[in-house]
Amino acid sequence: MPRSYKKAADLLHKYERLYGGKILKIIGAANQHILMNWGDGLAAGKPMPVEMNGKRIWNLPIILAPKCGGPAEVGSIFIDDKSFQIVGATDIRQVARNMKAHAREKVALA
Repeated sequence: MPRSYKKAADLLHKYERLYGGKILKIIGAANQHILMNWGDGLAAGKPMPVEMNGKRIWNLPIILAPKCGGPAEVGSIFIDDKSFQIVGATDIRQVARNMKAHAREKVALA
């Protein structure tokens, strides 16, 4: 197994130990939504639980992959703890603007 895959698998196992087995479904739902709506080059980042109106919601940053100019956080996605449904996400146009802004910053720093 290549080192980058092992590192990713180790991170998933760490989240599973911290938050329980359902976190893999939460991350999977977020990554499926990201892939279906924004395409390749983005992935869900570190999940963070948030209590909202008596319900647990998971906030996962949308991370731009290093091969696409990242890593950089370019948005967020929110998943319901019980249903694994998307309850909110950064608008696709805002994600695109954030990606372009990150690219401009990288060029300015180079």
